Amino acid sequence: MVDLEDIKKIVFVTRKMTGLEAKKVREYLGLTQEQLAKKMAVSRKAVNGWETGAAVITPQQDYILHTFAVLRSPALFLLSRVRS
Repeated sequence: MVDLEDIKKIVFVTRKMTGLEAKKVREYLGLTQEQLAKKMAVSRKAVNGWETGAAVITPQQDYILHTFAVLRSPALFLLSRVRS
């Protein structure tokens, strides 16, 4: 189970998200690889590739994953507004 503290650490880091972090965000959102792929207009294979390290997360995809995580949690959303 991924908790809010894990997601805070991922969302508020300035570097690009790793595959393991992308998986934690996906799990936090309660989505399967297929569901996340559909929301991001990529293939399930791409999501699997990020999570296993076989594919690179682009800056745009990284931004979308961060945004999904922030919008999922009112606390993260408020924290993101304070930090900007």
